[in-house]
Amino acid sequence: MLDIENGLAGNRSDSYVAIVDVDIYAEKYNKTAWLELAKANYSEDELDKLKEAYIRQATRYIDGTYSDKFTGQRTYAEQGLCFPRKGATIEGMAIDDNIVPYLMHDANCEVACLLAEGKELYPDTEPQIKIEMVDILKSEYFEQSGNVSKAPTLEAILKPILKPRQGMRSILISM
Repeated sequence: MLDIENGLAGNRSDSYVAIVDVDIYAEKYNKTAWLELAKANYSEDELDKLKEAYIRQATRYIDGTYSDKFTGQRTYAEQGLCFPRKGATIEGMAIDDNIVPYLMHDANCEVACLLAEGKELYPDTEPQIKIEMVDILKSEYFEQSGNVSKAPTLEAILKPILKPRQGMRSILISM
């Protein structure tokens, strides 16, 4: 059974959503792979265990991937998940430190549905150095390998609660 974070920052919380939340999200956004799970040859208990596993993996992925990118800081050091947070904001507006933003709910649902589709959450993302010479200009930059699985919907969902991005993507060197 899932231990859903309800804003009290429980140290055993392992999800931001319940199975029924993902079921509703999948119906709303036509996430067919999640909806098809119910039609497979699983007993009700097996189906619940599979869905719970997807939800837990989704939660772990989101918290593990974005924990240092969320605005604010954990409300309590011993809490199980990244939210609730002190000093967190949605597009610059303060969030109470006992609130889990609805964006985390949607993100958790989205990633659980991606898992049901068979998407790989931790693909090989090792950047490759690419060097191009054009006349006397040398351009050197990092290029992601071709098998990287992107989750643009997840990025869009979480963007309002993330810190602004920093960094440079390419370097131009003239010779």
